[in-house]
Amino acid sequence: FGSRWPDGASGEIVWEHAQVLDPVAMDLGGFTVQLENAKDGIRGVIKDSGGPLQVQGEATLAGNGSYRVTATLKPRGAKGQPLRSELQYLGPPDASGRYPVALSGSL
Repeated sequence: FGSRWPDGASGEIVWEHAQVLDPVAMDLGGFTVQLENAKDGIRGVIKDSGGPLQVQGEATLAGNGSYRVTATLKPRGAKGQPLRSELQYLGPPDASGRYPVALSGSL
């Protein structure tokens, strides 16, 4: 990686009681990212912890500073109902009601 980027990572990032406040305040639940070393950088497995927003995905950070995040988002139960109207801006859901998300770029 050189001096600008970390040459590895392991551990867990936890975000409990996640919320968005704008345009409408909504609880999202909790999320974890399990970090591990990968062939060309760092990999993070993203999961929810059972709140109103179901999330499954992966994030990678390569040695050259490029990143990629792929995930699916799905409202869960009655508490996830308000999320449906906001998630529609991501495009149509798949047959299982999941909204795909893909982000990439470089730092």
